[in-house]
Amino acid sequence: MMSQITRDESDYYNQGMFYYDHGQYDDAIRSYDMALTINSDDHEAWICRGVALFELGRYDEAIASYDTASRINPFDPAPWRNRGIARCELGQYDGAMESFNQALAINPEDPGAWYCYAVACSKLDRDLDALESFEKVVAIDPDYSNAWFNIGVLLYKQGRYEKAVESFDLAIQTDPVFPEAWNNRGIALGRLGRYDDAFASIDNAHAMDPECAGHDHDLALKKQWLAELWCV
Repeated sequence: MMSQITRDESDYYNQGMFYYDHGQYDDAIRSYDMALTINSDDHEAWICRGVALFELGRYDEAIASYDTASRINPFDPAPWRNRGIARCELGQYDGAMESFNQALAINPEDPGAWYCYAVACSKLDRDLDALESFEKVVAIDPDYSNAWFNIGVLLYKQGRYEKAVESFDLAIQTDPVFPEAWNNRGIALGRLGRYDDAFASIDNAHAMDPECAGHDHDLALKKQWLAELWCV
């Protein structure tokens, strides 16, 4: 008679990772739950469980998992950052910023936490704080293309079109296939009266993503709806 194989915590944890990687989030959660019945102090399993719940849109439950992970290991910024992202999905931007601040208190050099903090600031129309935070992102990670893009958006809103173009250029430099950046670069160039460059940039955006920008080559019409193409 064969002896029964006993599965340990790592078996269930790895199984959960496998299910998560294959988009089977409910199965992943069940696997993490099994791992946690063996070791309820595994803060990584609580984080992974929260991430799987997040993917299913179960944000409050995800936050509860992240809270447990933080209680077990208060020195890990990941559950605080993830908690903030979940609160953003719930529209709780003030609470999200508190979570991101906690993550940044642990690791002030985390570009992802600064980026998320900046996004929450933008949602609250705190554009100056958002701009400062996006600039901290690229100071830490100069290749963070989404941060450069958002810097360009905020500079454009301030009427600083030359600087906006420079930021969109840096976004494109790190991610050449970034249709929103190409499109918004074109808009900013248009505001500077550089219409040939503007149209070429918008055409690049259209070639990458026809939904991002219009494709009318008539100058007068393009000038008329230039501002309406803004991809934010």
